Amino acid sequence: MSEDLSKYKDAFLIEAKEHVSSMEKSLLKLEKNPAKAEFLSTIFREAHTLKSMAATMEYEEMAKLCHAIEDVLDAIKNRKIKPEKCFDVLFECLDNLQLSLKEIAADAEEVDTQALVQKLQMVISQKEAVVDYTDQSAVSATQKIETIGVKVERLDVLMNLAEELLINRMRLDSVKEKLQHPELSAALDTLNRLVSELQYNVMQSRLVPIGFVFSRFPRMVRDLAKQQKKEVNLEMMGSDIELDRAVIDEIGESLVHLLRNAVDHGMETPDARKKAGKSSRGQ
Repeated sequence: MSEDLSKYKDAFLIEAKEHVSSMEKSLLKLEKNPAKAEFLSTIFREAHTLKSMAATMEYEEMAKLCHAIEDVLDAIKNRKIKPEKCFDVLFECLDNLQLSLKEIAADAEEVDTQALVQKLQMVISQKEAVVDYTDQSAVSATQKIETIGVKVERLDVLMNLAEELLINRMRLDSVKEKLQHPELSAALDTLNRLVSELQYNVMQSRLVPIGFVFSRFPRMVRDLAKQQKKEVNLEMMGSDIELDRAVIDEIGESLVHLLRNAVDHGMETPDARKKAGKSSRGQ
């Protein structure tokens, strides 16, 4: 990558991760409801955007893989192949993209995509009839930017600066009490309000919806259930509750461990569940 483009790498990584995450969420939904055209459209749009971004940044392997993903999605849309034949390899592609982003972030080489691209091409060559899509309407690729990614370290710096301002504000308050100057008092009252608002908003900017942690669970549970030939429906509530990023980081791995144990040891196979008079799918 050229020096001119390297300055955009951090912004690329933040946005690319969001596109891959969106693709994974929509693919999980499409796997449960293959006839839902809007999920297919979302994946296609995200893959197309990521392909353009990667090509601009000269990440050729990622761009090639995204292009191959587009071809598979187009084949599904045009009923040339069954979507059920594609899910495993598409999830494998998303894993590849996520790994590539990690390598790029570490200033390493992109992950090779040739084998995956060939696998996608083989899937397309099957040419089997599939379910019809009732809604093929395209979704606009241009969306208003409402959020941007910010490194946690920058938020920590802002929090430290806000705390320093708070300390100095308290020192000025003591000076105000000694001098009893009306103009100084009025200016410091305004400063107090602004510093308090700044501190509050910096604290708010560190809050992350717990759904940030939850987002990786559907894919994890899906893969575990498939490996163990179990049927599992994961239902998540409260994902909009916001916590400080530091707290989110601490509880994430514990929740992963609990979920793994639930699928491994708390969930029976479909046959065992039926014999016990239960639904074949665990909740």
